[in-house]
Amino acid sequence: MPLTLHHGDLVLSHFSLPRDTGISDRVQAASLAGFQGFGWFVGDYVKHRSSGWTDQQLLNLFAENNVVLHEIDALPLNRLEHLDAAIHMAQVFQPHHVQVQGDFPDTFEDAAAEIKKIAQLANRHNVRVAIEFVGDKNIRTANDALRLTHLSGEENVGVQVDIWHHIRGANDWSMIEELPHELVYSVQFDDGPKDPRSTNYTEDTIRYRSLPGEGEFDITRFLNLVYGANIDLPLSVEVISDDLLALPVSESARLMAETTRNVLAQHNQSK
Repeated sequence: MPLTLHHGDLVLSHFSLPRDTGISDRVQAASLAGFQGFGWFVGDYVKHRSSGWTDQQLLNLFAENNVVLHEIDALPLNRLEHLDAAIHMAQVFQPHHVQVQGDFPDTFEDAAAEIKKIAQLANRHNVRVAIEFVGDKNIRTANDALRLTHLSGEENVGVQVDIWHHIRGANDWSMIEELPHELVYSVQFDDGPKDPRSTNYTEDTIRYRSLPGEGEFDITRFLNLVYGANIDLPLSVEVISDDLLALPVSESARLMAETTRNVLAQHNQSK
């Protein structure tokens, strides 16, 4: 069984590196930078399997580099063509969670029913489901994700909290304050300018994030709320930036790990 990651460990989110990054380069960059885990987009896994990779080769690669697949990223609820592949990944690699997000068709109740089905499949392999809220989708806020968590009725469903989508979305700190710690399943971390650099939400999200500590977000407040001692989770670093994507993956991974550790060290000293 893969090692379980804890508070203080770091995870390299899938989309922090160029989307065409091969799995060997991705895993080696994570390992060299000192990440204990990484996230992998399920569609990329499908492509790698189609190109000839076997699950055993992947398991060997992860073990050789001393990293674990921590999160499966991501299943949009209106496009579930990769659901079977995600559940297969859950069985083989035993990640901490599968991530789901909007948009969803129809009603909240319908979305909750779909999440319930996914959670039941994932639970066969002791894997959780983390609902990500995104400011331009119909699971927009922490409250939306929490509502769906409760509506699903499954004990292995919780919320993924990404500082970017919190700030660029509702930016309502009371929603984050009111999240039960036991239902926070994933914490994604980055920084950014106070004001969006693009009026297009998606463009702003995938081009203009900042390294932790190099933007204007209130990362201290965020860490105090969702990354305290009561939440025993690693920090998933997701910095999607034109500047970083132009660098060799080993260098961008190093910068993300280094700046995140610096921010965490400063945060711990300020307590």
